[in-house]
Amino acid sequence: MKAESHICLKVNNKLAGFVLVNSVSCLNRKDITHSIAEFFIMRKWRRKGIGKATAFELFNKLPGKWEVSQERKNKNAQIFWRSIINEYTQGSYEEFKTDDKFVQIFKSSSIYNKGAT
Repeated sequence: MKAESHICLKVNNKLAGFVLVNSVSCLNRKDITHSIAEFFIMRKWRRKGIGKATAFELFNKLPGKWEVSQERKNKNAQIFWRSIINEYTQGSYEEFKTDDKFVQIFKSSSIYNKGAT
């Protein structure tokens, strides 16, 4: 069984969302150290920078090779993750397509965007 971490996001001591991170690759890659299994921000907290800050903090705290996937039909998730990963990595990532997903793979390091939150 792969290791999994869960994080509850709070704003003003109220639940704002959650993140589940594991090391399961939907592309069956052995070199993936971290994967976003679930990422949810409650509607009232969206578009306030919480998702970006959370993603950047995760990537910085858990350096390694990341895989982030979105369902092909979830256009909002695709826009969000491409923007976040592109900014975080300064364009240094790969994207793959499967029958039902888009998948981004990149290396994280605390050297990327140390001050970005």
